Amino acid sequence: MADPKRPAPQACIPEMMRLEKRVPAENQHRFYNLDLAPDLFGGWTLVREYGRIGNPGRLVIDWFETKEESREALQRLARQKQQRGYNLANLR
Repeated sequence: MADPKRPAPQACIPEMMRLEKRVPAENQHRFYNLDLAPDLFGGWTLVREYGRIGNPGRLVIDWFETKEESREALQRLARQKQQRGYNLANLR
């Protein structure tokens, strides 16, 4: 039986995430921001911003029909970036 005080597993998925990769020996100082947001038409967007830390990043917006689809995409991208050496960073 589910504990009513405990959030559902999907409720624990963040809607905003920042990943960073810092390898000074290779002069790599990169960031990757992921953010879920509703759009004006009832769908959801996954906003991705990436680039070199300290510089403006490139912006890519992906549209999804449901929040669940956008969350799956966020998780998939975060997993791919972590496999490539990115780590979760603190959001300020």
